[in-house]
Amino acid sequence: MAIKIGPDGITMNDTMMNLVKGWFVIYKDGSLVVETDLEWGKVKKGNIKILGLKWYDKIWTISGRSSYIQFKRGSVSISPSGVSSDVQCIERCIGYYEGAKKVVYRVDEMTGKMTPAVL
Repeated sequence: MAIKIGPDGITMNDTMMNLVKGWFVIYKDGSLVVETDLEWGKVKKGNIKILGLKWYDKIWTISGRSSYIQFKRGSVSISPSGVSSDVQCIERCIGYYEGAKKVVYRVDEMTGKMTPAVL
């Protein structure tokens, strides 16, 4: 499914509108892949034009890089019996490698606040 990128930004299509929270990739040919459709490990990394993160009506994007990353941080509650009772996403992250360093944009899952970091 193709998506349009113009001077006003990204033109929303049904796939982007239906993505409430998560990463998306726009390839150089204009095709779009979103988190709900494909695992990150199966994304073709060599042809990425834009890596983005959507959190409700907020969108952050990265472009012009050769090596992108995406991950989530979370927590697991353990009951006294040792059984996992609840898995919770704490933050969603996108970024890229700049030499040996990682530039990461962390978005708090509860507030939508973005915090950049160099690791």
